[in-house]
Amino acid sequence: MRTIIEFLERPGDLPLLRFYIHDAPHRRQHYRVIDAYRQELVAAAKAAGISIPITKPVALSALFIDPCSCDLDNLITALFRAIDGKTHKGPSILADDSLVYSVERTSKFYPGPPRK
Repeated sequence: MRTIIEFLERPGDLPLLRFYIHDAPHRRQHYRVIDAYRQELVAAAKAAGISIPITKPVALSALFIDPCSCDLDNLITALFRAIDGKTHKGPSILADDSLVYSVERTSKFYPGPPRK
């Protein structure tokens, strides 16, 4: 899994928390998979210089690149589980996932040939 995270302050609008996630898991995967996902997201946030946990309302955007599920609802639910400070242990991206006030864009992209 590879992840890039951006946190963009936007005057007059909610700050944007943008994710580019390669090989994202879906919500029905084992607890340990979501926990590893969370650790990857936290590491990416730290690498981007984002001060975590974020404690103010944000807008969210996510591009799932070659995810393990074709269902956006499963991908976004797994992302919410992984960034929520009230689930799992250890550091998190958000203090609480209720701080996501807007989901501006979620999309998936498959750069390679179709798989069976």
